[in-house]
Amino acid sequence: MNQRSPDKDPPILRFKCTSCGKCCSDPQTFVNLTFRDILNLQKGLKVPTNELLQYIGFYTYNVEEEKDLMEKMVYSPIITEKGKAFVGILRQEGSKCVFLNDENRCTIYHFRPKICRSFPFTYKIIDGDKGSAAKLDVIYTKKGLEYCPGKTSKSPIIKRKKILNLITENLAEISADHNLIQSWNKLAENKKITPKASNYIFGIIEMDNQLKLPDLKDDRARKSKKNSYFNRKKSRKFRRNTGIF
Repeated sequence: MNQRSPDKDPPILRFKCTSCGKCCSDPQTFVNLTFRDILNLQKGLKVPTNELLQYIGFYTYNVEEEKDLMEKMVYSPIITEKGKAFVGILRQEGSKCVFLNDENRCTIYHFRPKICRSFPFTYKIIDGDKGSAAKLDVIYTKKGLEYCPGKTSKSPIIKRKKILNLITENLAEISADHNLIQSWNKLAENKKITPKASNYIFGIIEMDNQLKLPDLKDDRARKSKKNSYFNRKKSRKFRRNTGIF
């Protein structure tokens, strides 16, 4: 784990996107989606759920890869009819994001996933003073250091607090997403549902339609909203329409 003394001044962060498209076409990575990202996509694109499925990929993996993947990924896989899979934005031929146009411009820029919003930054944990809790700090991702041309000495200075707030929000959403996926996977393992990938997406949209989920920043409030829904008795119509619950 990378750590530094909290007394040391953090390095200045600089970045301005050059539309190189490298982060949106890297064959070694894909954009994970939380249920909140999926809802934002559906509302931003203004498309029915069956069309939304055209933009979402379910990336399965071999059993031999699982241990290595679980050590690297902070997102949780769901059980599908084809095995465990990570949910992410669909990639075109050549690993290009389905939302990247010919000019290397993001066509969903204003409602892109939080993992995209925070690139090329990520976080690391730093030790606090004796007796105090550890804290998060912002650093460049390995991929950002490897190929992002937008972090030069002439690039605009990025406010550390702004990026840290975004990353903190994303971590909270990943936590809530993990709880939702655990509920889905448990039902699938107990054979209470047919774990079709499409049903997972339909269920998320229907959950939002019933609850009118706010864009919560407080993780405890988000979990409370979600858990109150997953723990209550579900309607027969909802079971029949989604196959999830």
